[in-house]
Amino acid sequence: MIFLTTVSLISGTAIGWFAARHRAEKDPLRKHPAGMEEQDPYRLRDTVFTSSEHHLFATLTALLPAGHELFAKVRFGDLLDVTYGAGDRPEAYSRVMSKGLDYIVCDAASRPVLAICLGETTDSDRSERRYREFIDRVCAKVGLPLERLPIRAEYSPEELRQRLASYFQPQAVGVPQQMAA
Repeated sequence: MIFLTTVSLISGTAIGWFAARHRAEKDPLRKHPAGMEEQDPYRLRDTVFTSSEHHLFATLTALLPAGHELFAKVRFGDLLDVTYGAGDRPEAYSRVMSKGLDYIVCDAASRPVLAICLGETTDSDRSERRYREFIDRVCAKVGLPLERLPIRAEYSPEELRQRLASYFQPQAVGVPQQMAA
């Protein structure tokens, strides 16, 4: 009995080792042999925004009243402080640090006056829905208005002007319809 257990253990280990080695050789993302990986495997992206995000950024920037600024891709945790009333402060802090907002509008004193998130509000994916509900709940609690915009290739300046009018008086300047990527 001990002999069979030992043989099974050794053969299982050998099979597992060969299978793992075979998978590593077939890894389509691996560009270097094992042990020859880059120390810092990073590269600079060509642009910060997609063409759709760039168009929205330019349109929103043109609509902002004097003294207001638009920030993009802001970590939620950079806007919030975790209170001492949190049961587990490190956990509460990590929950907001791992989330981001697409755009933040700040007034002349750098106070956030509006958060803007892109995406559909009918997510069927449960984790996406929970993520969205968490952002909604925290923004409501801290008093930061949140505007959700659908993802589009281009955004109508007039539609955005109407949506922003309840938060501040948008500029009435024209915005180019075609934005360079």
